Amino acid sequence: MLKDDNEIKDVAWKEVDINEKDDNNIGKINFRRNKNKARMAGALKFLLMLVVASASGAVTATYIVNTKSSELAAKNNTPIFQKKKVVSDNTNYEIPANSINKVAEDVGPAIVCITNSADDSSGKDEKQNIASGIIFKSDGSIITNYHVIEGAKKITVKLSNGKNGKVFNAKLIGYDVPTDLAIIKIDAKNLPTVTFGDSSKLRTGDVAIAIGNTLGDEFKETVTAGIVSATNMSVSVPDNDTGEPVKYNIIQTDATINFGNSGGALCNEKGEVIGINSLKISPEHSSDGIGFAISINEVKQIIDQLIKNGKVIRPFLGVVVGTSIPDKNNGISGAYIKEVLPNGGAEKAGIKPTDIIVELDGIKVVNSDDIRDILYSKKIGDKIPCKVYREGKYKKLQIVLSQNNE
Repeated sequence: MLKDDNEIKDVAWKEVDINEKDDNNIGKINFRRNKNKARMAGALKFLLMLVVASASGAVTATYIVNTKSSELAAKNNTPIFQKKKVVSDNTNYEIPANSINKVAEDVGPAIVCITNSADDSSGKDEKQNIASGIIFKSDGSIITNYHVIEGAKKITVKLSNGKNGKVFNAKLIGYDVPTDLAIIKIDAKNLPTVTFGDSSKLRTGDVAIAIGNTLGDEFKETVTAGIVSATNMSVSVPDNDTGEPVKYNIIQTDATINFGNSGGALCNEKGEVIGINSLKISPEHSSDGIGFAISINEVKQIIDQLIKNGKVIRPFLGVVVGTSIPDKNNGISGAYIKEVLPNGGAEKAGIKPTDIIVELDGIKVVNSDDIRDILYSKKIGDKIPCKVYREGKYKKLQIVLSQNNE
């Protein structure tokens, strides 16, 4: 008999058939667990697994939500002109970095202060104009506006580096009045330079950063910022000497461009120069929040010729276009020929004074600006068709473009 402390309780007994041929079953007892307790144990295990899974899911969900929320908040709250930058290799913590600051640091050293010493209108007293320029070659080649150095008796250049910047005498390499561009050069080497961008890729609303000497030497490397308000605009400004309108392809921006900014850089957010600031254009279209820069793609077309020839050699028709068409021409629109210049392509083609050019190279002509735009992409020696209106009839001519020797 078993002792009391080894007694087996709550055991369900089951009758077992003893097979006489199977000795292994003799004397064995099969136990059957209590069904209620088994079910309870199973339920407890299921509940435990459910609790663990829920807790794990909650932790994971909280992490994801917090992470995404932080990213979204950072994205929505990042001020304009800011990008993220890792402040340490040992941490994932990121802080906003101001891109304007970066552009100013990269481009600022290549912006110079130009002083133009010239005689006043009486030719007696010397006056000084201070503006900006951009080093585009490390050998000291600098691009600026023509009106910055116009009439200069002496040109000096002060390099960046605060008030301790070195001063050089500069010589004029070449200039182009129609585009208001000029190149000067100083005797220096290994200077910091800028990178030219592609102004054809500009979009309205892109970041625009102007760098220049806003009010002269006392305000060197002043930085103003805004957006590109309009791209590929065309404006006409009267020439100071002839009074004839000169057409400029420009970029409009609300970045402030003041006296002294002329010849300075208008940059995109990458620090690429997209335009040359020009105050000359602004007074003709003055308004708060409007500044202009000459498109850098137009500048690129001018630079090589200025370095090589000292001027831009353009093809021209050899005509002087009148400002209006006489009423007797029955309301015909086009470019009225006031004068035909000797030995030019127009004279050789048979164009006469009082003719009205209505079509050039297959393109409709309304005024002299249209002629300029058509010729801009042409070369000396190109043959282009021309359609004129003469004494009530249309006449087709062929013009061989000649060189402007002015």
